[in-house]
Amino acid sequence: MRKQVIETVGQKNNDRLNSAEQSILSVVDSVNDMSKMIMFNDTVVDFISNRNEGNINASTVQREIYHILNSYSGSYSVFIFRNDKSYVNTGIGIIKPDEFIIFADDWYGKVSELEGGYQIISNTKGAFVYNTSLNVVSFARIINDLNTQKPLGMLVININVSKLVADYENFAEEDDGIAYLDDKGKIIYSTISKEDSKIINERKSEILSGQFSEKDGKCIISSRKVPNTDIVLVCRTPINYEAGMTTNTIASI
Repeated sequence: MRKQVIETVGQKNNDRLNSAEQSILSVVDSVNDMSKMIMFNDTVVDFISNRNEGNINASTVQREIYHILNSYSGSYSVFIFRNDKSYVNTGIGIIKPDEFIIFADDWYGKVSELEGGYQIISNTKGAFVYNTSLNVVSFARIINDLNTQKPLGMLVININVSKLVADYENFAEEDDGIAYLDDKGKIIYSTISKEDSKIINERKSEILSGQFSEKDGKCIISSRKVPNTDIVLVCRTPINYEAGMTTNTIASI
């Protein structure tokens, strides 16, 4: 009976990690498509490459971006940064970006190494300052010149964290808890108990590896990194041998 309960809990751990990961990746895939429409838009290209500057202003670029955003569900804020650090943005709630952080190695430097690929970066590093309680993660990719492939600037699409967790929460069981942490262990979003958070923090360095899995007789804890993001998912499921049932907590680190 004990072995069967442990195997069941282990499978639930894995299934819930899969569900939480797929919920994130589904949103990211949609934003990836959106990013391509934005970065290949003629008006955006003219702006970021400083072509036709006399005919291209911020409001013209913003109209084009809003037209693209209208094709997608959800609320996003978009920033297009030139290499000279000037930018155009859409969306509400953001006071301003911190250009020092955005153009530092952890942001622009890291994204530049991806050769046109994208990276999801949590806002725990303070790259964007809000005048609301809105919590976001940022989809970032370099925009290159189509002819020379030299970088012209960077596209950032800010995603409301609630959108990342919405699909998972729709089918989560009542006693589930979910949290998202960045690669330093800072909480992006969490509904788990303080007690469970304390237990996870005690093993933080191991859990942040994204390959952690342990059975201690009382619970099973597993972790997994989400590709192309700084998010690590963690599932902690206590084991109730007497009832043959489990109380489940999912966390993301």
